[in-house]
Amino acid sequence: MALSLKPKLLTINALCALWLLANTAVKAQEVTTLYYDKNGKGLDDKNNAFFYRRVKFNTSDKPVGTIEDFYMSGKPYSKGEALYIDKRNDAKSRWTGTIITYNEKGRQIKQGSFDTEGLLDGKQLLFDKEGTKIQENDFVHGNPIDCFYKVYTPDGVAVNYSYLTKMPVNLATTDKKLGRFTDKNVIFQDGQPVQFYTTASGLSVAARFSMQQLWGDYFEIYITIENGTTEQFNFDPSEVTAILQKDDKMIPVDVLSYDVYASRVSHKQKWSPGFSAFANAASLNPEGYRLIANKAITAHADSISGYKPYSMKQNINEGYLKLNTLLPGTRLIGFLNVKYKRADHFLLNVPVNGYVYQFEM
Repeated sequence: MALSLKPKLLTINALCALWLLANTAVKAQEVTTLYYDKNGKGLDDKNNAFFYRRVKFNTSDKPVGTIEDFYMSGKPYSKGEALYIDKRNDAKSRWTGTIITYNEKGRQIKQGSFDTEGLLDGKQLLFDKEGTKIQENDFVHGNPIDCFYKVYTPDGVAVNYSYLTKMPVNLATTDKKLGRFTDKNVIFQDGQPVQFYTTASGLSVAARFSMQQLWGDYFEIYITIENGTTEQFNFDPSEVTAILQKDDKMIPVDVLSYDVYASRVSHKQKWSPGFSAFANAASLNPEGYRLIANKAITAHADSISGYKPYSMKQNINEGYLKLNTLLPGTRLIGFLNVKYKRADHFLLNVPVNGYVYQFEM
């Protein structure tokens, strides 16, 4: 009898296991409702919520399928697919594919496109409350393709606006072009990001923001410029500008000149430890930022038509930046002080040899 019951027992155990797996999968696929305020901050309940989200998570807490957001009135707010959903801060959520946002009248007001890594990719569109297109930005893997975006007039005419000046290109206050965003990369030094551009001609421009506020209401920005080209050029730090973004307003802020800096800070004051570490790390690398990036970046640079490898032969460890001529094979290392103000976003514009290279914090 015992032998005859064993197959039945195995069958029952197998069925129980399958039931448990199926039940777990069903529970994992149940719809979860999340609440957010107008700024995308997660809420514990619907009190003070601006919209709510219906999403399914798998056993790894990864979102599954189409995610739908609704105004508290129940009308559709947005929909699309996500790689990751942050339940406390929606700004940290990562999306993929096309995401469409609607106003409460049901008209499309925004369309975003993302690649498989969650980075902006393709056309990003904005519409007015009537559903008419008012702005178009074109991205590839997280970076704008051009140095301008399109703003549409009420008559439907496209006007190119500069990312640098936030003004129409034909009214721009600078005669310089923006460095290509696709040439921009990031590495880390002592846990802090160093943003840098490398060009096919051999030019490299790097910046690191000091997170520590220094004397008065200023903080430091460390800058390295490497001339791997065959031509010399002047770098004038007085042309460096900074812009703060706060509540959708662009506010220029002061970048101290060397003369003002020297008049306010004792000549006996030593450089900050942060800048000394940055300068030492840059000086020890003869190949420049071109070769400290990963293999994928190196391969991309090698594929650029006209690219030539370079090596730094001379370091100018400037301290506070002043006007300098950079000969071929020369690296300039220095820092600037920028007026400190609270803001949502910080943009630094560094003009080098006819182009402006933008760095963000």
